[in-house]
Amino acid sequence: MHDRVKISKAKVDQIQDEIDSIGHSDDLMMQEKNAQFVLEQALNIEEIYWHQKSKVKWHSEGDRNTTYFHRLAKIRNASSLITSIKSNDAVLTNADDISKHIVNHFTSLFNNNSNIHDNGLVDEVIPHLITYRINNLLTSIPSDEEIYQAIFSLNKDSAPGPAGFGALFFQTFWDIIQNDVTKVVLQFFYN
Repeated sequence: MHDRVKISKAKVDQIQDEIDSIGHSDDLMMQEKNAQFVLEQALNIEEIYWHQKSKVKWHSEGDRNTTYFHRLAKIRNASSLITSIKSNDAVLTNADDISKHIVNHFTSLFNNNSNIHDNGLVDEVIPHLITYRINNLLTSIPSDEEIYQAIFSLNKDSAPGPAGFGALFFQTFWDIIQNDVTKVVLQFFYN
């Protein structure tokens, strides 16, 4: 089983090297896809094997086997650790160089706005369901009367909001908090 994984990995690497040196072709791409599929199957079988083996170890030794858990933690840590990365033609193995390369890559990727361009596809695909007139009505600044109507149309028995105050509080103490609530609502629309 372990040899099957090694052979499958070597086959994928060989095909990818050919693609890198020769270039893309439909035949090579199909070979790579098939090799990747075989490798994935071999890895799944190996994973099932290790999973079953760990269960046997756990059932036989249980919590008393702390070395087993330490070994599992080390294996998980080692398998998720990036030990080398290829940057252009150089292979980086120093942990600081790897982390700097990754940070620089994603910083440039997410800070670069030159790749963003509007091709107008959104306007073609998503239909306009709201007219400009309705949109202006929806985004217009509400009047004091509209805010009052909205507050008093709330169910008095409804659950409190994130601040801990329900509709009953706002309706009962409206004379005291009216100015503050109105300012907050208008600030939301302005900002």
